[in-house]
Amino acid sequence: MSQAILPKIIDQTVEGEQAFYSLYISPDLLCFEGHFPGVAIVPGIVQIEWVVVLAGKLITLGEFKNMVRVKFNRPILPSITLKLHLALGNGKVQYRFFNDDGGFSSGRLIFV
Repeated sequence: MSQAILPKIIDQTVEGEQAFYSLYISPDLLCFEGHFPGVAIVPGIVQIEWVVVLAGKLITLGEFKNMVRVKFNRPILPSITLKLHLALGNGKVQYRFFNDDGGFSSGRLIFV
């Protein structure tokens, strides 16, 4: 059995150029292997990959150009549920991972 790369999508709503997800971060995700032993966290690059994969299911993304204002505020730990907001358009994907306690990470990805 292969391990999951993406979190489990509990809920998804798309409204025009905005998408809202509720995601469960399973402790069985592949990204937790070795990152870090005893204190598992989702690596920042994996968070970016999740954004690209989920946005790519909604719109056609061009070639990646740049990341702007990317911030990692709190670690994403296993066994939590969080929300992801995507704002899509004009070759940009703005994202924010958060829950009721505040933000985990946010930023803008630019494509050409």
